[in-house]
Amino acid sequence: MKVLVVDDNKGFRAFMREVLKFNDCDVVEASDGFTALKLISEQLFDAVFLDVKMPRLNGLEVLKRVIVDNPTLPIFLMSAYNNIELPDSKVYHNVYILFKPFELESLNFHIEKLFCNQKAT
Repeated sequence: MKVLVVDDNKGFRAFMREVLKFNDCDVVEASDGFTALKLISEQLFDAVFLDVKMPRLNGLEVLKRVIVDNPTLPIFLMSAYNNIELPDSKVYHNVYILFKPFELESLNFHIEKLFCNQKAT
């Protein structure tokens, strides 16, 4: 599986890279929303882990743009703030929220769920 990790925190991206590589994922990283949009327009990803709070272009804005052309792409919004709410819409059926700091077991649960869904399709 090819996964995009988008976070302005280099250390957190490194953590995610190691966990995802341990789970046999091919990991691509972006440090901001603009780079993420460029990568998504150029490459196919099986999932995106997207930080919500980033400078210049936040994760929610990236999500709104990505979901238009990629409605089936699983996107995991990551946030240290627990006040994230998505509109009640079918457009967001493949969007999940992970609150930081999350436990490694929780992250692995979502990764395993992703693998199961990918194998089913």
